[in-house]
Amino acid sequence: MWLQIDQNRILADIALVLLFAVSVSCGVGGLATNNPPRWACPSPTPKPWGTAGPIKEQIALLETRLSRILGGSNSIAASASGKKGAGGMSAEGRANIIAAQKARWAKLKAKSDSSAKPATAPKKKGGLTAEGRARLAAKMKARWAARKKAGAPPLNAPRKK
Repeated sequence: MWLQIDQNRILADIALVLLFAVSVSCGVGGLATNNPPRWACPSPTPKPWGTAGPIKEQIALLETRLSRILGGSNSIAASASGKKGAGGMSAEGRANIIAAQKARWAKLKAKSDSSAKPATAPKKKGGLTAEGRARLAAKMKARWAARKKAGAPPLNAPRKK
């Protein structure tokens, strides 16, 4: 019994020490003198960048310091992204792409124009002429007459089960 009480007390002491350590490292209650990095404080939601968080924050901090030293905009961040303005492409590059696309369209149009045949009315395919229709009607009437003569039931009569 005394052993179990001692174990519970030891566990409670360890929990208190851990709680104190977290509160000191995160600056809770004004115990910390400087601001710890954001990644050091426990968060209910994990960071989207995972374990790269501390490194990304250090890179951002160093880039801002460098831009202060050099004065003006952060030229390193702008050159690292490779974008030129809001569109992400220079006007010259865009003009080159447009000119190349227009050349491709002109080439296709010239190719289709040279292979174009003179306009002729397309031939009508299929369909029945009046004579063909009359022949089919005569054959069908002959079949129906033969079937009726043989005593067979009509085709649309209900079937026996």
